[in-house]
Amino acid sequence: MKRTKKKFDCIEFKQKAQERIYEEIKGMSWEEEINYFKKCAETGPMGIWWKKVKEAQQLRKHVDMGAKNNKLQRLKSKGLIKS
Repeated sequence: MKRTKKKFDCIEFKQKAQERIYEEIKGMSWEEEINYFKKCAETGPMGIWWKKVKEAQQLRKHVDMGAKNNKLQRLKSKGLIKS
């Protein structure tokens, strides 16, 4: 059976990526490394997805707070709780 030459070598790609990251973060403190990876996550290919996730979390938090405030206002208007 004849083998065809690979067009893409996943292992080589992964090793090169790890080497590049190592060179970029060597000498950094733990906090600097965390900030490095946060920045990569925000600006990399997944950045748009992360941004949408964060916006959805904020919206959910805002909606939850609004519902809670509405419930409190209804209870106050019925005299069930005091201000």
